[in-house]
Amino acid sequence: GTVDVRASGYPQQTGPGSSTGGGSHGGLGAEAPTNKCYGSILNPIQLGSSATYISGGGAVHLDITGNTVVNGNILAGCLPIDNFDASGGSLYLRTGTLSGTGMLSVAGGPVSGASFSERGGGGGRMAIRLTGAASWGNVRLLAHGGVAGPGNPTTNGAAGTIYVETPADFGPGFGRVTIDNQGVFTNTVTEFPPTTNEVLEGVCLVITNKARVGMKYNTTIRDLYIATNSFLALGSRLLYVDSIEHPLDGSARRGRGATNLVDHYSQVIWIGQPGGSVFFIR
Repeated sequence: GTVDVRASGYPQQTGPGSSTGGGSHGGLGAEAPTNKCYGSILNPIQLGSSATYISGGGAVHLDITGNTVVNGNILAGCLPIDNFDASGGSLYLRTGTLSGTGMLSVAGGPVSGASFSERGGGGGRMAIRLTGAASWGNVRLLAHGGVAGPGNPTTNGAAGTIYVETPADFGPGFGRVTIDNQGVFTNTVTEFPPTTNEVLEGVCLVITNKARVGMKYNTTIRDLYIATNSFLALGSRLLYVDSIEHPLDGSARRGRGATNLVDHYSQVIWIGQPGGSVFFIR
């Protein structure tokens, strides 16, 4: 079965991420102005913002004791349209375990036509809190931006955010934030963080599958990984990482590794302390 709240969000031309471009939420819609990303990364509840002719994605909040099996779909993204499309909504799931072969999606609205005048919507926000297991089987978690008709990088939306927290993490707020555009190349960015009101010092940030992230404020996080096909634009911002410096792509080689995954690598400030024993000799 399917739970479908697509296009159940902010109605046409409304919402904090609505603009003359694609709708924005977790990620910017194509050709949307800056400062349009909004909502909580750790506890998403906001509706998706609309585009000119279609509503944004709705919101789903599930708090389930025990096991959750998803063999169908839970859809809080946006419907396709032959025009500018809207942004994905929100999906929050707290449960003991999650398994199945289904899909959870807050993806941005895809464009059904092939015109270069169309624009994809930005992805929404998803948070999965597992209290009894550290994996979620074969369930797919999607928050990518919407693909425009011709697939032009300037017309595709940016990825939203997926936060996953499991018993293997240190505690609340110490999960992983993944920004994954599912291989959809875009010139549009995911603004991170969207606000200064949320503490993100415990999260590990993963940027992957052609996602592009633009740092909006000086921020502290626990750790950082960037796939070789993705990019982080700091601009004038500083990113403090509470970890020992390591290759951003997660490779096992020693040293800092490739630094061209960030526009200004010197503005990534590694503040973690080396491990090992300390001996005092008198």
